[in-house]
Amino acid sequence: MSSKTNNSGHGLPQSRPSQIVATRQEVSGPLPVSSEFAGYEAAFKGAADRILTMAEREATERHRGMRGLVRSQSFQSYAGPVLGFAIAAIALFLGYDLAKSGKELAGFASIATGALSMAGSVISALRRPRD
Repeated sequence: MSSKTNNSGHGLPQSRPSQIVATRQEVSGPLPVSSEFAGYEAAFKGAADRILTMAEREATERHRGMRGLVRSQSFQSYAGPVLGFAIAAIALFLGYDLAKSGKELAGFASIATGALSMAGSVISALRRPRD
């Protein structure tokens, strides 16, 4: 009985290079690939209809959630500057009223605070990236 030896001459059997092949399949979304979809229907009568109904419900819920998120972000993007402007306007009015009633330092501080708040709001709005 003779066996082949490797190049080092140590009497070990010589091995052939082997090749490994790996495949990978990624599926994204609520629906399986068509071959699996047909398999579900073959295994369980009506499974395909149930899967489609589930996918439709999921899409409806996802759209409803996104619509609410967009509305919330839209409200926040406008409510912040409007409320900031209103608070700054009140500070300006109160500062004027304080200065008119003889409390010049307090009035000046209130006017300066209101003016700086308005300036900050305007600068922030101008620097905000546009969609």
